[in-house]
Amino acid sequence: MDRLLSPADVVTMGAVSYCVGCFAFLLLATLSTAPVEHLALVYFGGLSASFLYTGGPGLKYIAFGDVAVVLTFGPVTVLFAYISQVSATLALLHMCIILNADFAYGTLSSLLQIEMRN
Repeated sequence: MDRLLSPADVVTMGAVSYCVGCFAFLLLATLSTAPVEHLALVYFGGLSASFLYTGGPGLKYIAFGDVAVVLTFGPVTVLFAYISQVSATLALLHMCIILNADFAYGTLSSLLQIEMRN
């Protein structure tokens, strides 16, 4: 756009952001009583999706970017917050059930809106 940042600056800022996020995850993993395996699974799944959106295959260019953003900034973020705060082993199961119902409702709602426009 305005070329205020060079590509190297953007890469550096991205790497620093990922490092800060990983440090924050380690801090949260030590403070939370939730199983570290559950926290790590959800955190690194979201981290991978955020990288794959623009880096690697660039999911934003092949229409999977919308799916990655919806899942990463919606259910995955809520699931991570819920697990880290509730810290119950069944939190993952409860959230999966709730999020699947919510995702199905959102998909149905979107499809109905598209159909109504046609």
